[in-house]
Amino acid sequence: MSLTEKSDIRAEDKNKLKEIINGIEDDPQSYEFREPVDWKNLGLTDYPEIIKKPMDLSTLRKNLVKGRYKKYEDFFKDIQLIWDNCKQYNIQGSDIYKQAEHLEKVSKKQVNKCKEDIGISRKKPKIKEESKKNGDKSDNENDDEDVEDVPFEKKVHFTEKVRRLTNEGLTKLVKKVKELCPKALEDVDDQKLHIKVDEIDKDSFEKLDQLVDENLGKSNKENLGKDPEVRKKQKI
Repeated sequence: MSLTEKSDIRAEDKNKLKEIINGIEDDPQSYEFREPVDWKNLGLTDYPEIIKKPMDLSTLRKNLVKGRYKKYEDFFKDIQLIWDNCKQYNIQGSDIYKQAEHLEKVSKKQVNKCKEDIGISRKKPKIKEESKKNGDKSDNENDDEDVEDVPFEKKVHFTEKVRRLTNEGLTKLVKKVKELCPKALEDVDDQKLHIKVDEIDKDSFEKLDQLVDENLGKSNKENLGKDPEVRKKQKI
């Protein structure tokens, strides 16, 4: 029997879904994700403002046992939510961020195996079919180029450079992100904007990286002509 991802969860499949959680918990790097984030004791006062729907492996298990997931896709989305929350709140390149990336890959393997075991059919991507003229690439091939991954090291370096931008440089960067890749901008609150580097395609990333370099170069040149004490205070 072939099911779609939106089918109701069958009682006999619950143990297989539990096996996904067990498989993730067996990984040594899952320790920080097994229980809810204790943001009060950790002093993370902004956590509930940034993370609107907290999720962890113990909560995932409780929800499954209590029958709170009616659809397979709801369960799978909450698994992904654990890693998305971590990457949204923490600095890219930090140890906990890297752990979330690792466990995201682990969970996807577990989920794919489970889907095969319980007969959930995978959705095939829709491809626009257009005749090729003069060797032109199809829309699908162009799309593949757009979503080409930016190397992790470049993302980390980019994040570090952004932290050194002046307010003027940050304003220019945000404006450019809105123009090139608006989905990468997220409103945290009235005074904060979060740039999701993972949502930026390779072509846009290259342009934004160049813009950051240009602004940093301009800032450095301006500082060269200032009194050493002024430059010292600016670094602080």
